[in-house]
Amino acid sequence: MNKTEELVNMAIKCDNAGRLLEAHLLYTNILGKLLQDSNCDAVLKDKEMHQSFAQHIQSYVQRSEHIEKHLKEISRSRNVVDYIFIENDDTNCGYETILGKYLKGDKIKELLLEETRLESDSDFEEAHDFFEFVCRRCKKLKFIKLITQKSKTNTEKQFEQLEQLREELSRKDIDMIISFNDVVGAKILVNTGYVIRIDRGLHFYQPANKHSSSKKAHGYSNRKCNATCIEIALGATFMDIYD
Repeated sequence: MNKTEELVNMAIKCDNAGRLLEAHLLYTNILGKLLQDSNCDAVLKDKEMHQSFAQHIQSYVQRSEHIEKHLKEISRSRNVVDYIFIENDDTNCGYETILGKYLKGDKIKELLLEETRLESDSDFEEAHDFFEFVCRRCKKLKFIKLITQKSKTNTEKQFEQLEQLREELSRKDIDMIISFNDVVGAKILVNTGYVIRIDRGLHFYQPANKHSSSKKAHGYSNRKCNATCIEIALGATFMDIYD
């Protein structure tokens, strides 16, 4: 079995299981391979082979676009099921307390996080805490896609910290891909259909003062917060793509 066939089998397996984030990535990689291979001399000289490549490319483009459309439709869901309002200086607002109801259970296999800012050490501390919480609550989680914006001050340090985060998740058998793009509003999307919009993203905690309890001992539950609004909507599940 060559590399392309292996990718196709993996993509179809993920697709059939409703793991659309990973399937979309695999279809994208397959298309890259097929486009590259279709331009080699042996294929260009063989009309039948070239036509076969074109048909496969069209098929994977259509499937990739269908998945992308389904994910966008879920992401835009306005079927709001809960609002959470955090007042300035509120405590007892750890990720587990406020999001645990929606991010839990063996049904969660994939997660998309769109975060406007991941630059400072405190940004990454909060991201680490969030992913630790997700790993505890979602034992079957296998794939995370993180979309954020490139640092305007120190991209090298940002890349190093993102890679450290990716490696930590990999040790838990969770693959994470990182994409840089403009992020208008922070958002969490999971394959069960929940869409969580947080106006401050993961960073609604106030800086800890030097006299506060250890974060390692108590997480962020005892940290004072900035005023934040969290909206939870419920859209279609990833598996609903087959309906």
